[in-house]
Amino acid sequence: MRLTLAVLVASFSCVAPGAAQQADATVPARRGLAVIGASASAGWGVMVPVLEPSEGNRYRHVTLADALHAVDPTLPAVVTPSGDPLFFRQGRATRATQVDDAIEARPEAVIAVDFLFWYGYGTVRTKDAEAAARIRMARLDLGIEQIDRLAAEGIPIIVGDLPDVSHAAGAMLYSVIGDAQVPKHDTLVALNDRIEQWAGASDQIHLLQLSALMHDMQHGEGVPAGGVTWGPQPRLMQHDHLHPTAEGLLAVAARAADELRAARHDAEAAKPVDKVVARLRLRAGTPAESPQEARPDVPAA
Repeated sequence: MRLTLAVLVASFSCVAPGAAQQADATVPARRGLAVIGASASAGWGVMVPVLEPSEGNRYRHVTLADALHAVDPTLPAVVTPSGDPLFFRQGRATRATQVDDAIEARPEAVIAVDFLFWYGYGTVRTKDAEAAARIRMARLDLGIEQIDRLAAEGIPIIVGDLPDVSHAAGAMLYSVIGDAQVPKHDTLVALNDRIEQWAGASDQIHLLQLSALMHDMQHGEGVPAGGVTWGPQPRLMQHDHLHPTAEGLLAVAARAADELRAARHDAEAAKPVDKVVARLRLRAGTPAESPQEARPDVPAA
């Protein structure tokens, strides 16, 4: 009986490694980037003229995913939709589907520049400032829980903090954002403190200071990203003071690419972005092959 048990144990010890390898082979490799978020990631209002216009095809809508490819075509391809322009209208369950889709796609990394925005902003139906602050903090924690689901996958996640867009309230014709949707200054500071502390406690979460980036973009200051300076001309923000222009989207993408390289500990320094070639890539939807394509007669997007 003891001999039989010994033989069985030896048999299992020989078979187990092969079985484990077979199980590993069934798990698909991680590939590409996931881009999740709201209207900025979705390229709200960003249209650029196509390089080769034809009847009915003169402009193309571009997203943060397109801008990432434009500033650095060596980045992995984006394997998810680039954010959702109607994120601000969605409930908790619908917002979570972006994270579900990202997990299912098994990306190498996640870009979530404006994912947390509408967890800090949004209508709060109380005039009690302290109660409103508590509600906003509770909502932010719901957004953080979603990002934590991605962090559990063990991949780098680039997350933006909350910019101050109080001056954008009511600026749009159909007013995407109103006074009741904007947190008080002290509340915004507390929300960003929460985000910073949370990100600092995680090896997977890497904070992109969207608040500082958008401040410079809103105030017509030059924005360093990708080894170059973007703006103040062409302008980086749309007239709604809330969404980036095509040039602004390139600046955000370049900063996100910088943060991603740092998060992945890329030893090789990236070459500075050729801004004219990046604009051409954005218009073409494919990589511009060489700087010779950067014709001086091509206006900035």
